Amino acid sequence: MTSMTNTESDHGTPSARDPWILALLLAFPSTGLIQKYTGMSGVSAYVGVVIAVVFITAYLTRRIAPWLNRHFRSIAVLAITMMAAGFVLLHPFEDSRGPGKSSDRDEGLEMAVTRLAGGETPYYPSNRIAGPLSVMPGSILLAAPFVALGNSGYQNVFWLSLFLFTAAMFHKNKATALWLLAVPMVLSMAVQH
Repeated sequence: MTSMTNTESDHGTPSARDPWILALLLAFPSTGLIQKYTGMSGVSAYVGVVIAVVFITAYLTRRIAPWLNRHFRSIAVLAITMMAAGFVLLHPFEDSRGPGKSSDRDEGLEMAVTRLAGGETPYYPSNRIAGPLSVMPGSILLAAPFVALGNSGYQNVFWLSLFLFTAAMFHKNKATALWLLAVPMVLSMAVQH
């Protein structure tokens, strides 16, 4: 009989406290966006839905963990392909002031990297292309290779893919890694935005 830690079940899948932690991490950053469009009653409903869905998916993940672990490679390739396709198809629409009324963060990061490469401060004054930059210096450095590739938005697919494989190694369980990638992508308005 093997011993289990108090944070993992017999398959290393989400423990009893993990859904609470994930629900809070998903709901809290999104409440501002939800409140903006639906008010406080919308925030309450959203938090309730997030908690319910996180717990249901944690239960389902534990139930199908053996299957998810066996087919991890195929599911990971499909997930990464879907993220890349979603970026290619939806980024131009979102960037042109689509459903979320867009963000100028990608343009801001690109301008910051360009200014930094030119020996200037990346924290430029407000202008018509991008508002004042609100990211930390590490974000600028992490975006630099993707700006060199032509669009800082590509980093979303890269970092989420890296997160999936790192979570699989860290948790020593691929089902938990898939759960930690899929649930925020579906439930968190902040992640989607």
